[in-house]
Amino acid sequence: MLFAEVAVDAPAGFNRTFSYSIPSELDIMPGHLVAVPFGARTLFGLVFSIAEHPKFPETKEIFDLLFPSPILDSVQLNLARWISVYYMAPLFSSASLMLPPGFRNGLKEILTISQNKHLLLNQGLSASEKKVLALFQQEERIERKELLKLIGHNAENDVKGLLNFGFINKNFCWLPKTGKYKNYVGLSPTLRLKI
Repeated sequence: MLFAEVAVDAPAGFNRTFSYSIPSELDIMPGHLVAVPFGARTLFGLVFSIAEHPKFPETKEIFDLLFPSPILDSVQLNLARWISVYYMAPLFSSASLMLPPGFRNGLKEILTISQNKHLLLNQGLSASEKKVLALFQQEERIERKELLKLIGHNAENDVKGLLNFGFINKNFCWLPKTGKYKNYVGLSPTLRLKI
């Protein structure tokens, strides 16, 4: 098993990475943007190196690869390390100077219903859990934040329970927000007809 040294998007001290195990189905290289567990939260992480042994004995697994190819090359990773040490800034913050604008708002947690439909039969689900699953009959993919807006934030425990028992699956994707454009000037309707 391989391990990744990941700088997380949290105040963690300068030049600091955390060790995460790499799931066998993910092909991760330095420079990849990943989703990682950090306490009770899911955060962005930037892979700085790959190693055969972790720096710490207990590691958590990387959740997902957010972009298929590395978004920073080795020169940019080395520059981020230098910035972090020189200015005593968090490593991720130093690297984020080279990331696309608005990337922090783009991490989405997508929930889908389990492909094992037989799991859903006669499982003694509560009424609130059935309400959550009913939403998946209307849409096959739902962003977790949107689901909680529809049902209410008190459904968080139901979502966690359904995830733990494998009734629903979660994946992460990175969808950067695009700016909203407004038309301030336009052609008058009469002039538009002449064109």
